[in-house]
Amino acid sequence: MPFKPQDHKKKLFLKQVWAIFLHRVLLFVHDVSSSIAIFVIHIGYLLAIILICRYAILDYPDVSLGEKTQYISKLIISSYILLSTLFLGHHVMERELYVKYVMVVMGSKISAYWLGNFLFDFLMFMLSFVVMTIVIFASDLLIFTNIYNTFSFVLITFGLSLILFAYVVSFIF
Repeated sequence: MPFKPQDHKKKLFLKQVWAIFLHRVLLFVHDVSSSIAIFVIHIGYLLAIILICRYAILDYPDVSLGEKTQYISKLIISSYILLSTLFLGHHVMERELYVKYVMVVMGSKISAYWLGNFLFDFLMFMLSFVVMTIVIFASDLLIFTNIYNTFSFVLITFGLSLILFAYVVSFIF
């Protein structure tokens, strides 16, 4: 089979994306004081919201089901906004330390940098989403188990937009 330069470029790009992804994983694990603390606080806040909703909010007879669902959804979204500091803080720190500049000088592509970071951030989002889903089904929260497909689509779309918005905001700092 003849050598194709396009195959080499694709493999090189994927290696760069993987290296940047692993760099983020290393920084996440290494920086225990802030990154993991933010993630653990987010998960704890999310679990508290779901359990409070299951045992307190749903018992109010004066409030309609639609208002309860809207209130619970706002609380869940507020917990994910807390997670955005994890997405934003890394890029601000890298701008201060010129890590992206060094990567570009060494031959990495900017698109590989952003794709690797996006994959890590989306993995963090999806990890918290899976934990939330397990808790919702374990607590038998019927408000969300009945509309789970729609709820999942909306929340995953929100996660994508939250990550991308955090990247845009990181240019301000």
